[in-house]
This record gives sequence, structure tokens and C-alpha cells, in this order.
Amino acid sequence: MLKNLERIPGPLDCNGIVLQGAFVQKNAMNIKLTCGSDLLIAGWEDQIPPTVGQLLAAVRTTRPKLVATWCDTQARLRESLPVFINGEHIRYRQGLQTELKDGDEVYVIPLIAGG
Repeated sequence: MLKNLERIPGPLDCNGIVLQGAFVQKNAMNIKLTCGSDLLIAGWEDQIPPTVGQLLAAVRTTRPKLVATWCDTQARLRESLPVFINGEHIRYRQGLQTELKDGDEVYVIPLIAGG
């Protein structure tokens, strides 16, 4: 659960959506989530490490429109969405069930479509 959030000032742009600031947690595990070059989460307050799925779900509460771009019409994470932990794709681990540890960095590469 996300608590004790502190907003980083300044507009951010992730996948064409302008965000008004990333959230940082005080006194938290050092776990980061970025989308493109934008920091979405820096820290996890719970002492129990989250899974990748839990970390991504936490963004839904603060950035529902962004998370909607990551999901298909059944609100499931798109299989084509590139998600990496410390540079390794989650498909080579346990997918969304991969447990994160202190110091992990999770990267979501924004999907780009067009012709």
C-alpha cells in the first residue's frame, strides 16, 4: 500500500500523457518504477517486498489513465508491454509474480503506435 507520499514537482510526459509529478515515499524500500524517462514510484513503504504486479497496480491509484494505456480491453496488462527489472524482461523471471527486492528498478517501456 502506498502511504506517506511526497510529490516531485514539475510536469512529466509518459506515453503522451502529461503527469503532474511523480510520487516518492519516505522511509521506504528503495524500489523504483519508471515509464520511459519518468519516475512514477520511488520507494515502497511495506516491509514485505511487492511483486511486479503489485507495484504496477499501485500506479493505478495515482495514474489511472496511464495504466489504462498498459492494459487491453479486459483490463489485463498487455503481453506486448515491455516490463524490465534491472534490465531483464519479466518474462525471463516469474512475470507479474516476480517478487522485488530492495534496490530493484522496474522499467515500463511506453508502447508507441502509428503509421
